[in-house]
Amino acid sequence: MADFDGFNINWEGLSTVRIEDAGFTVAVDPVKDSEFSADIILVTGNDPEHFDPETIDKVSNGRTCVVVPKEIDRGQVPLEDTESIGSGETIDVYGVEIEAVGPSDSFGYRFRMRDKDFYIPGKLELDESLMDIEGCVDIAFLPVNGEMLDVDEAVKAAVMIKPSTVIPYHRDSDDREVDLKAFQAEVEDRNIGFSNLG
Repeated sequence: MADFDGFNINWEGLSTVRIEDAGFTVAVDPVKDSEFSADIILVTGNDPEHFDPETIDKVSNGRTCVVVPKEIDRGQVPLEDTESIGSGETIDVYGVEIEAVGPSDSFGYRFRMRDKDFYIPGKLELDESLMDIEGCVDIAFLPVNGEMLDVDEAVKAAVMIKPSTVIPYHRDSDDREVDLKAFQAEVEDRNIGFSNLG
């Protein structure tokens, strides 16, 4: 867990992220062993490591809203309060502005809580769409385990986005193959902050 300007930021493993602000929680891709309650759940894709209806039901509370890509049939989501979103679209849920950014088949979310912008990708690829959020992100979560991006590619993505801080994620917490020290050195050399939640 990390504290960032009053936000509690938690990486729960692989693609699951939880951000809390004064008792309000936004969770991304909660799966398997998630043990928290979320007010907003963001789902980045329909494969099991991103979309787990049973866990969504488990971590929901009486007011939870789920946001899913349009490719997911809303009937698969166990909560009635479900919003569908497509690439380039923006919606507001409980005062949190949520934007789907990136190509239609692999977008992620940029969302604003209080006065901070967070970016969490779906199936991230290095392409020009990252330039759309250049300088518009405070915290960017970037995958580094080689399935989507390796460390060198994650550095390139960070340079394209120019967030205030990057957090490596979408990896095993005990993954020794990922050289996080090299990643940290590369991004900090480009005046980008680094935080490791592993």
